[in-house]
Amino acid sequence: MKWKINIIIFLLIFILLPACLQQKQNITDINMQKISLTTEDQKNIAGIFYPATTNDSGVVLIHQMAKSKESYNDLAPKLVTAGFNAVTIDLRGHGESWGDKSKFTDDDFNNMILDVKAAVQFLKSKNPSMKINLIGASIGANIVLQYPDIEKVTSIIALSPGINFHEVMPESAVKNNSSVTILLIATDKDTYSRDSIAQLFNDSPLPSDKKEMVIYDGNAHGTDILSANKELTDKIIEWLKRFN
Repeated sequence: MKWKINIIIFLLIFILLPACLQQKQNITDINMQKISLTTEDQKNIAGIFYPATTNDSGVVLIHQMAKSKESYNDLAPKLVTAGFNAVTIDLRGHGESWGDKSKFTDDDFNNMILDVKAAVQFLKSKNPSMKINLIGASIGANIVLQYPDIEKVTSIIALSPGINFHEVMPESAVKNNSSVTILLIATDKDTYSRDSIAQLFNDSPLPSDKKEMVIYDGNAHGTDILSANKELTDKIIEWLKRFN
């Protein structure tokens, strides 16, 4: 009997191991490309492009205050292995991009939307009909939620948005969005973002199958929720695949 069990274990390893190795190889072999973008107001924005094998769908990932494009070093390659092109950028005033955030006015923070537009245009240059998805964290979540060319976007995922971060206020845009799916995420002890996503969820006119609110345990904020809740990556990929 024991030898039969050993044979079954061996066969399972033989079948599953190549798939696991292939997944690891796919992530390792992703061709990251540094890019430099110019916004409508002539600001230089640094980014990284993670190309997928097809140009059907793309994701722009926007970090939170005082962080950088490297916040998505783990998520972006996994999006690529799932079939999505990905672009991460340093928002103006951050990382390798133009500006000093310590000197920013509220207008400067609101103009970060131009950085997102430049990243979207970069993806569209690869394929004008590419489906575009936006992921943002904290103030980055507020920015993507009020993306102006909403008709060009397929889905938005917001990690720890707030009703008001530096006068970047997404509530009106959410109320006027009747087509683009939204996934709102926060943690229960991050009370401002938790209460904000509840309000935004209730404000949204989207039907229940096109919007979702997820609250995790703990106090992680923005992209820190990804590292604190490993299952969130799978949730994000599942959400994106559902609508792309």
